[in-house]
Amino acid sequence: MEAHLAALEQRLRSKRLRRLLQQWNSWRQGREFPSRADVAPEQLKYILGGIVLLDVERDPLRFRYRLMGAALAARRGYDLTGKLLDDNPDPDLRAGLIRLNTLVVETRLPQTAEYRILGEGRSYYYDALNMPLSNDGTTINMI
Repeated sequence: MEAHLAALEQRLRSKRLRRLLQQWNSWRQGREFPSRADVAPEQLKYILGGIVLLDVERDPLRFRYRLMGAALAARRGYDLTGKLLDDNPDPDLRAGLIRLNTLVVETRLPQTAEYRILGEGRSYYYDALNMPLSNDGTTINMI
């Protein structure tokens, strides 16, 4: 995992995402994954409005928005909190996010991707960093 994290950190253009990845790694405390309980919101003030938490549902594998950060929801023009990723109204973004989160579950590693988003009357790019969380240290139940 350490080699993957080092390579991932090199690919991230955003200083905030590199910081977040380093925090995620420290929250692991020797475990394969940190849990949601390890993450204190006050530690994430620098990025909180852009955070998304997804619950991982199984049989079939699906992702449900537990939280969509307010800044992200405002930029996109919709808030999907409580809804399935399948409900995302942007078909290209939806397909990319499903692939990205499926890859996180299958590889059991943090992953990154770049997306083009339409919002606020314009097009913009953003980098995603999706990292697994686990209540029991083994089963990924949140990203």
